[in-house]
Amino acid sequence: MSPLTKQASVVDQLLGDILTGTYPAGSRLPAERELAERLHASRGTLREGLRKLEALGVVEARRGSGIEVLDFRKNGRVGLIPAFLKAGAPGTNPLLVLADLLYLRRVLAREVVVMAARRAEADAIERVRVAVGEAWQLRADPLAFATADFEAFGELARATGFLPLVWMFNTYRETVRELVSLAGPPPADPDYARTMYATLDAITAGEGEQAQEILDTYYARLDRVLLGGSQD
Repeated sequence: MSPLTKQASVVDQLLGDILTGTYPAGSRLPAERELAERLHASRGTLREGLRKLEALGVVEARRGSGIEVLDFRKNGRVGLIPAFLKAGAPGTNPLLVLADLLYLRRVLAREVVVMAARRAEADAIERVRVAVGEAWQLRADPLAFATADFEAFGELARATGFLPLVWMFNTYRETVRELVSLAGPPPADPDYARTMYATLDAITAGEGEQAQEILDTYYARLDRVLLGGSQD
């Protein structure tokens, strides 16, 4: 097992134990040597895993008192969502968590298209068009299409030139990528290219609200399908 794979295994095991209450909020993780032995990991690998857990907001190193487990519901980061769902979303309906994540996508998308209509240059929008076309060419392969679709929307986010929004999208994108790798991507929607090009046309015309309406309607329909509803 490679060092990165072992580190991921350590993170997964500890996250599972934290999320399911083996190590409840306010408790301390076992001493480093004991924990490394229990997880069959080197202490260096364990430390790297613990640093990742700190970045996710589930533990905190406290000088002189070891590693404290935090309340993940209060301190967790968005990158925690895949592990949370994998653990069965303890105390929460997993479908509700997924619905909330999809809603977050719609909220971010609304802001991206409005900002793009205000600030994006024509050459930046043309790069998005190219990226959409490249994604559509990959529609026969759901995973390749999903990856290219993320990149196309990332291109649109970057076209805004609004860095805080770009960084928020990047955080969301990495979380969704991890979820896709766990659950598998849905097939490409047949209206994808038509919808994205119509959205870009509205952005180019400076019609941010129209672009927002087109994309929001599209995502709302997709979300109903992903959550087990039916298309209108």
